Amino acid sequence: MVAATDGAPHALFAGHGFGTSGISWSADGTLLASIGQDGVVKAWDVARKDMAWSGEATAPWAERAAWSPDGTLLAVAAGKLVRLWNRQGQLLRTFGPHSSTVLDIAWKPQSRQLAATSYGCVTLWDADQPEPVRTYRWQGSSLVLAWSPDGRYLATGDQDATVHFWITKTGRDYQMSGYPRKVKELSWDGSSRWLATGGGSQACVWDCSPPGPNDREPLILEAHDRSLTTLAFQHRRELLATGGAEGRVMIWRPARGRVAVSASEEGPAITQLAWSPDDQVLAAGDEAGRVRLFRVLK
Repeated sequence: MVAATDGAPHALFAGHGFGTSGISWSADGTLLASIGQDGVVKAWDVARKDMAWSGEATAPWAERAAWSPDGTLLAVAAGKLVRLWNRQGQLLRTFGPHSSTVLDIAWKPQSRQLAATSYGCVTLWDADQPEPVRTYRWQGSSLVLAWSPDGRYLATGDQDATVHFWITKTGRDYQMSGYPRKVKELSWDGSSRWLATGGGSQACVWDCSPPGPNDREPLILEAHDRSLTTLAFQHRRELLATGGAEGRVMIWRPARGRVAVSASEEGPAITQLAWSPDDQVLAAGDEAGRVRLFRVLK
């Protein structure tokens, strides 16, 4: 970890054999979970700068880790299984086996329910129950999951260059197609109305207000000269950030039109974007290993 103010190291954790594949912060910021290609999950005590506990993920390669919204539970996907630990490192449950390798997991906002995607379906689990709560079926391979902030909608980005979208209460689903490549970039705005998707050089922003996006045309943002690599809405405000393979970070106000508010210079490909909790600072990681911070000017 490094300080955001000057980039000086704050803590160095040992990590994993063969590489670290994912990290996740607890809600209160006191624990940092990491997983790796060694099939081990570790929880790090940030204040003590030491490992709090570790556990086995049951597969050689742990795919995803995610703390629950209240920070009391850690879910880890590895192979066809999802395992659940509490903050003290006690293994509580194992969910699965699923139909295939679990490629992504996501907690429903303000809930103890967890969605897991595998081939042909998204399975919804409850932390307090051994059996699935619900299964959303679709014959395809979903790569990423994204809950709307209000928990009403669940979207997936898919291998066959589509986006799938469920109204979780009724199970009614929609499919958005026509993307140039598989879709691995999804982000909801804070109001749960707008869903931004990648899958090419453009950003497609869908209006998901009732009755849904099915018969609507998306707002197309001509974002990047090459591939769009990542995107992220602010948590509670209207700005959308996109990053591209040419190295530019661009800022948009989709609700107000198709013209970018600002854009950075080109450089190494952008790999990650993340807004600060107060939506004032955007962190951008690139393939050269740098992290740059951009402040929103009023």
